[in-house]
Amino acid sequence: MLKMRVLTLFDDYNFEARKTANQKDFEASYMDVLIAFPDMVDNAFMRLNKELFAIIEPASRNKNLPAVAISGFLQGSMIRQFPDYCRDFISHGGVRFKMKKENYEWLYIKKLDENKKPSNIETDNSIKIMKQLSDSALDVEPNVFLGYVASDDYSVAESVYAVYIVDKKVEWFTDLVDFAQRNRISAETVQLTALAQTKLKDDVVTVKRSANDQ
Repeated sequence: MLKMRVLTLFDDYNFEARKTANQKDFEASYMDVLIAFPDMVDNAFMRLNKELFAIIEPASRNKNLPAVAISGFLQGSMIRQFPDYCRDFISHGGVRFKMKKENYEWLYIKKLDENKKPSNIETDNSIKIMKQLSDSALDVEPNVFLGYVASDDYSVAESVYAVYIVDKKVEWFTDLVDFAQRNRISAETVQLTALAQTKLKDDVVTVKRSANDQ
């Protein structure tokens, strides 16, 4: 007779509740990461199709291969571009990648479903992350997911989001493609304005020097 594995639900009261994540504060704190992430996702999908799908025929592809590969590519991109924010921690299932600025939210990179929720196998640890619970009163910063919704054939990422979830409810989300475009344009406008102002000052100084020379 086969024995069925029973999942026991832990008691929420045994854990610390994490702080609430404010969307505007989060976007301001992690603007550099949020602007960079959509390009990282596009690059990860390009690598998946050019480097893996090009040499691994469909019959030999495990169903989890695309998501695992994308996760690895994104992890590598984050470590290279934002090494100071990246760290690993050991869980019962192995090593789970997460990143964090000092005193700000924890970031997890995940594949998302059509409801913007992480595609997870439920474990005690994943439940704690989703429920915004902590084992320690010294670690109560909230968890936010950086994720993508993939096309059925994994040819492209259809959407890229930052998502804040409490238990199974999406409290807020940010469309990161739109966010990156808006804020990249704003940053470029500020840079161009600063350059124009500098040039104007230089031209004024040059004109004054020319007048003085006469």
